Amino acid sequence: QELSGTITVEGSGSLTQITRLIGRKFSEQHPKVRVATVTSHTEHGVQRLVAGKAALASASRPIRDAELATAQRGGIGVVELTVAFSGLAVVVAKSNEFAQDITTEELRLIWEDRSRIKLWSDLRGNWPAEPILLIGQDLDSDSYGFFTETILGKGRRGRRDVASEADTDALIESVAASPYALSYVDLEVFSTRPSTDRLRALPVDNGTGAVAPTADTVRSGDYAPLSRPLILYVAKGATQRPEVTAFVDFYLANGKQAAAGQGVVPLSDTLYRLEGYRFQRQITGTVY
Repeated sequence: QELSGTITVEGSGSLTQITRLIGRKFSEQHPKVRVATVTSHTEHGVQRLVAGKAALASASRPIRDAELATAQRGGIGVVELTVAFSGLAVVVAKSNEFAQDITTEELRLIWEDRSRIKLWSDLRGNWPAEPILLIGQDLDSDSYGFFTETILGKGRRGRRDVASEADTDALIESVAASPYALSYVDLEVFSTRPSTDRLRALPVDNGTGAVAPTADTVRSGDYAPLSRPLILYVAKGATQRPEVTAFVDFYLANGKQAAAGQGVVPLSDTLYRLEGYRFQRQITGTVY
């Protein structure tokens, strides 16, 4: 039977390019199936899925207990499929010649609400007595939420005297323009956008030595805590639609190649097979 219908994947921008690429290839094989990718953010996509309004949601964080509880109350099983890994790169301009690494504790001191850190020298005495120009992500972005929760803790808010940039290219330009600027960007942005050649990613020390953000350190977990899974959530009932089941199988089969081409970190072959097993058996809940 020829597959047909529309499949909508809504959620995190971190998976948008991968999903579009896989969706195009799937539609080439199944011309009567349209795959629509809607970029909002993780929370919106997951909320629609657990409310029974979406079949698929892309996420750059694991589903929360409260979201799972909503799904359970509505009788919706949620199948969790990790499809890649990513992370956040803490960035400075290449013209910054003094900062060679930074600790998670220093990041907390800088970004916490009512921070007393104003100058680079407030962190380390051998750094210049120049104001830190903080440039933040848009407050509604997944990257802001992940960075804030990871560095400051769940429920905490960041300092408010930060210049926020909703446009990634504008953020990159702002950081590159000053040796005293500091920000963070998705690793896939840092890895694939030519404009980031004017930036430098700082190795991050979480207490066991400074670790640079690379595919190997993200995949191994060494770049903790600023690495994260990228996840495709599937409403269990949606697998009654043959085009959805075929698309998810296709996604897992082609995820490695698609992820590598978009700057995010693919799983090992073994992990992709494990995710395929979870989907085939319709195992619900979260492993995180």
